[in-house]
Amino acid sequence: MTSAWITFRGEEHEVEYTDSGYEPDTGAHVIEWGFKGLSPDEHEALAITNDEDQEICEALAARGYDEEPWYD
Repeated sequence: MTSAWITFRGEEHEVEYTDSGYEPDTGAHVIEWGFKGLSPDEHEALAITNDEDQEICEALAARGYDEEPWYD
């Protein structure tokens, strides 16, 4: 897991994320993330919209991969 600071709703927050790169069969860019220090319930209570989630994923994707893609 990697951590980074992002701007969310006008404030700086630290997030932890895993960027596995692009899946070779679908081309999907897989990023799993969450706010550092928040429980799943606290994270859910933020009611993050799809647009906000996409914006966060794009910002994290611009930082690069955590590990090498697993292509054959």
